Amino acid sequence: MTKQIVGLALALFAWATLVSVLSLSYPGRQDEAAHVSYAVHLAEGNRLLPDFAAFPMYDAMSRQWGVKKPYLPYVPAFHLNYLNHPPGYYLLLAPAADLLSPVSTGDIYVLRLINGLVVMGGLALALSIVLRERQWSWSAQVSYVVVLITVPALLPMAAEVTNESLAFLGGCLAAFGAHRLLKPLADVPDPMLGRATGGTSVAPVGGPTGGAVGGRGVVAMFAGTALAFAATPIAGAQVGLLSLGVAAAALRSPEVGRPPLRPVLLGVGLLALSLIPYAVFAARYGSPVPVTPGMLEIRAASDLGTAGNAEDTLDIVDRVVFGVLGYPLQWPISKWNNILLLVPLVIVFGATLAGVLRSTGAVMRGGGGTSDRIVIAGSLAFVIVIGCGIAGLVFTDAFESMRGVIHPRTYFPLLPAMAMALAIAVNGVARRPRRQLLAGVVVISCALLFGPIYALVNEALAAG
Repeated sequence: MTKQIVGLALALFAWATLVSVLSLSYPGRQDEAAHVSYAVHLAEGNRLLPDFAAFPMYDAMSRQWGVKKPYLPYVPAFHLNYLNHPPGYYLLLAPAADLLSPVSTGDIYVLRLINGLVVMGGLALALSIVLRERQWSWSAQVSYVVVLITVPALLPMAAEVTNESLAFLGGCLAAFGAHRLLKPLADVPDPMLGRATGGTSVAPVGGPTGGAVGGRGVVAMFAGTALAFAATPIAGAQVGLLSLGVAAAALRSPEVGRPPLRPVLLGVGLLALSLIPYAVFAARYGSPVPVTPGMLEIRAASDLGTAGNAEDTLDIVDRVVFGVLGYPLQWPISKWNNILLLVPLVIVFGATLAGVLRSTGAVMRGGGGTSDRIVIAGSLAFVIVIGCGIAGLVFTDAFESMRGVIHPRTYFPLLPAMAMALAIAVNGVARRPRRQLLAGVVVISCALLFGPIYALVNEALAAG
């Protein structure tokens, strides 16, 4: 039954992605014009790395470079590309952009479809985890699937060109690898209760996995971290911290043991490859994350980066609150004036937090299973990264550059770990009627926050 649910979920999301790709006007709601410009820049220049010193925006409508116009709704006209990301994601799009050259607005749909396939790949990896969690109750499995496919910002991310899709794929691949690596813990009982109340159960599901499965898990974790670093340094930091936490749990667990050396060396090689662009940027521009001329142009045009006044202080509070509260669902920022939409957000956040606490308690008692340790590693990664972002807002003047760290959408790579926490909370309810009730409340809350439904409810509330 679970396989059918997962298949149906993937099919529905694929259909929704296709409809969104074809119906969304260009440029989309994110930085799509800048991402398309980056890909075309690499394609037309036959480059493996961008030239930030000569990095204009590409206007797909006129098929010209450097056209000064408002590519973003909140910034006046500008003509330089402001992105400073590594080229990994854009190299995926460059062959298609080269074939379509000169790229027009109609050609954008091809690039969007490639982006959608990247997101679908990540979602398929994340959903496949539930097929291995045979000791989760049906209610917990359904909750896990529903929360993954109803994340409000996931569908828009799949429908437009953005490097966040590669970060999401990297996080899902790392979580998939972590689950394979820690699979032997599925057979370890909670010494206090004699059963696993959080992640997996004590019932054997096939015995120890051996070095082969563990080795593949290590490679997948390293590869996921490499993909995340190939997208953005913040995504790489999140997935890297999650992988480090899982690796530490594996080394401390005699049931898992040390992985074979060859997969570790292969994984290290993949990770080193993903870090090469940062080394080149540091040598060429003086920083692995350089401040580009496009950034300076936008800051001058929109007067951003001037923290210190009352409005900026309120913006900091708003972003910090929803950077934390919005983490479970990457919920849209600054929409908390509608109680009908705030309540389901609090419900999902509360259930997720309960799952994190349950996993922590199980592991501290010497028990817990595979998913418990992934949840703990993902939660620590989130706390560390967002803590650094809050510190950057409070103690530095890099206001605009640090605000992105607070945005809930930044934490897409940790989405599988968050969904596991919510499923663990549901699975931990002993009585079946109560467990089903909690699962139903979670599913309804996720549905209310899902993009299209959320938009309809928000418009109705705004209309009075």
